Amino acid sequence: MPIPWEFITGKLAIDRELVLDKRLSEDQVHKLKIEIDNNHLELSSIDLHQLPKSAYFILETLLISANDEEQLLEISKQLIKSLEIPDHQWNWLEHDFDIVSSNYYKIRILRILVEKLHPKSEELAWKLVIALSYHINPNVPWSNNMNSEILKDVLNQNGIQELIEKNILNFVYEDLKPTLLTFQKNLKKSDFSLANPNVSGSGYAVAKTHNKSLLHGGLRPKLGFSGINESINSEDVRKTFKTSSDIRSLSMVWFTIYVSSSKSHYNEYWPLITSFILNVFDDHEALFKVQGCKLLKFLVEKLHPIPGQTHFLVKTGLQDLFIESVKICLSYLPQLTPVEESIFILSNAYPVIYELVSLNDESKETLREFVDIINGNILTSISHIQDRVDEHMVDLNILLIQQIGVIIEFYLKENILVCLSRVNFILSQTITSPFTIDKTKGTQLIDAAIQIQLKILRAVQSLNDPEAMSLILNYRYDFLAAWTILIKRLEKTSYEFDTSNIKIAFQVLKDICKSINKLEELKDDVHKISTHTPQINEIFSI
Repeated sequence: MPIPWEFITGKLAIDRELVLDKRLSEDQVHKLKIEIDNNHLELSSIDLHQLPKSAYFILETLLISANDEEQLLEISKQLIKSLEIPDHQWNWLEHDFDIVSSNYYKIRILRILVEKLHPKSEELAWKLVIALSYHINPNVPWSNNMNSEILKDVLNQNGIQELIEKNILNFVYEDLKPTLLTFQKNLKKSDFSLANPNVSGSGYAVAKTHNKSLLHGGLRPKLGFSGINESINSEDVRKTFKTSSDIRSLSMVWFTIYVSSSKSHYNEYWPLITSFILNVFDDHEALFKVQGCKLLKFLVEKLHPIPGQTHFLVKTGLQDLFIESVKICLSYLPQLTPVEESIFILSNAYPVIYELVSLNDESKETLREFVDIINGNILTSISHIQDRVDEHMVDLNILLIQQIGVIIEFYLKENILVCLSRVNFILSQTITSPFTIDKTKGTQLIDAAIQIQLKILRAVQSLNDPEAMSLILNYRYDFLAAWTILIKRLEKTSYEFDTSNIKIAFQVLKDICKSINKLEELKDDVHKISTHTPQINEIFSI
């Protein structure tokens, strides 16, 4: 007789949101056991393929006290099968809620099974860990942060690290590598890395030769359509890869990075990992490139060099290759890219390029790179989109302005003075434009620009350098003019706007003037402005 799951679980009504990634509480287990006893439920009567999501908490409770090894083995085999990644057309912009939700319950079961089976059956426990590797990447569409946290909990169990250490090389070469082979058909068996025109067989960046003869002597003609054929074949291979179960390699690579960051043998297979990430960046689909951004950022964060040593991405020349790849992502702007996609891509690309650039020691070259990002990418992008009135376009504009703040706060600091003229022009233009405030979220955009001005002033103030302070005061008229125009405009509108950031910024400006005996000059400036705009007196408090 079929088990009336809907009736049973309907009475229990355990809310997943109350459990999240935590284990079932004693009270929840007690209630579940009562229902199990009342309905004479046994582990042997459960078919995982017929089990509704709402009944998985019952299975989890049964497994907590289960000791029958044959039953545990049978459930494990069913679970491993059900956690395989299906052939699917994934949406790279968001998580697939139904699949993620279904996997959530199965992953909870996996956690219990690994505890039960290790060390009784290391072979089966390892197979469960392999199934785990398909889902531990929180950024793939079939998983999320919660599922990933549950799986990290599995990896923290006693003895699992030793199990991984024992099997990781086999995992990389027997389980992971075959899923990567379909990504590039022309992989040479002797190579340590996947085929990529910019990477050698040993994983190092190929030195680029600047052959002037190509400029002066002309290009050599290439007859036929072989290049087009090769491109079409490559895209076919990529399309097949992205819709097949081999796409699980996105998570398997994440798993490899996660468990190997402190392992010496990571040196044996890093070329495989880095060349795969480069191949992800080479994909024509912009949203798929974000998976490359996520993996690369994770790689940089996890693999810290020993103090005093150079990061392996710098030593191998891969740093420049990755910077080049990520910068391509920064070009995905409206109108060619839908604004929602552009926000998604840029919000993931900018953080990773900061990580890459900062791998170098703080040098003039590093500072120049950050200045180039501001001038060549952020400000250029703002200029490209700032006249658009779409609500989401304002979100993109805010995102870009906030990137200036990130660079100032964590990287450039007072060195922002190098490009202050252009930065402050864009900020002042944003604050004073008569069209900005009328946009949906226009006041948020204006406040974001003021916050960047505040960060600039604070960065200079913290330096306590009279020369830098004198330089910033050359821009005081720009600051005062932008704030005054905004204050006057606010009086004529019904928009609510919190002027606290203007007040704070003005106070910092005043403190800077005081530090270099220029306070009287600022007082004169404010007095002249207040003659025509008395409403500023409340905000520009001298």
